[in-house]
Amino acid sequence: MNTVSISVVIPCYCCSDVLVRAVSSVLNQTMLPTEIILVDDASQDQGLTKNCIDEILAEKIEDKSIKIRVIYLQRNVGPGGARNAGWDIAEGRYIAFLDADDAWVPDKLFLQYSWMMAHPEFGLTFHASCHNLDKYSSQITESLDSYEMGRYSLLFRNSIPTRSVMLVNTPKFRFPPAMSYAEDYWLWLEMKTNGVRIACLLAPLAITYKREYGDRGLSANLSRMHDGVNQCYYNLLNKKKISYIEYCAIRLFEKMKYFRRIISVSSRKILIK
Repeated sequence: MNTVSISVVIPCYCCSDVLVRAVSSVLNQTMLPTEIILVDDASQDQGLTKNCIDEILAEKIEDKSIKIRVIYLQRNVGPGGARNAGWDIAEGRYIAFLDADDAWVPDKLFLQYSWMMAHPEFGLTFHASCHNLDKYSSQITESLDSYEMGRYSLLFRNSIPTRSVMLVNTPKFRFPPAMSYAEDYWLWLEMKTNGVRIACLLAPLAITYKREYGDRGLSANLSRMHDGVNQCYYNLLNKKKISYIEYCAIRLFEKMKYFRRIISVSSRKILIK
């Protein structure tokens, strides 16, 4: 099968139980990428993640035209730093990000790559996710509806899941390595406020196995996520990308979302008990 100029970057941290599923969803694409870059973020799991990567290298590649490249970081740098490490060596024209605990539907790369090739004025695209592949896959067609993400839409809500992003490979932008929370949001905001056009493709092309917040992983820590988002807004104000009035408005809106999420998660825990 022919490949297209896409580098898939997957940060890996203590993910031996889910990594094969993520990589398999890439290898099962109807349009294959040039390479998959696995970045082990100094996993502290007695070598389980490394062993899983070794098994993938030994067993998962039937099509030798796809390269699987591995980076073993010597210290833990967080998801943003790990993605940057993979991005720095990526050779593809486009970068597609996937988290180790997520997966893609089989037509994801074909549909997203085709759209971006037909609309080169856009530097980043994203799409929805689903929890059940069988339920949603039949709704996906080659002709995708889409809309351009507006400035205020992105300012008031991070609706761009990293697992859905494909962007033009450029040295101009990177995830902020010092941030462990909302580092993805800051990258999207920085790109948008620096003139990069962003489009949403109206199809569920990724599969997520957890809620967007309040479940496991970094998103489970609502307080630190809230602080990370507020840091993004402060950075924009400091860089004069938003006015002080805009800053106050979005900070207030973020505070309301934060309290609503606390109530939602608390109610969820009560129901489970």
